[in-house]
Amino acid sequence: MYSRASYHGVSNAFLPHSWVLAYVDGRWKSFDMALQHFDSTHIALTVGDGDERSVAAAGQLASLLVIASMAEVRVRN
Repeated sequence: MYSRASYHGVSNAFLPHSWVLAYVDGRWKSFDMALQHFDSTHIALTVGDGDERSVAAAGQLASLLVIASMAEVRVRN
């Protein structure tokens, strides 16, 4: 996930993070108990059941990312 705020002294960084995806009321819903919300900062690099190989695969994929540009979308007041 992407964090604009400082997290352990680092700002504007992608951080390893896991969240739950569950089938509820006939559709898939995402839940993130650590961050209390789920938004566009969550990018799935791998899908797994917590197995260490899937976590390692996500780390390898993340190391290959090159961020060319970023934009922020806000709701109008």
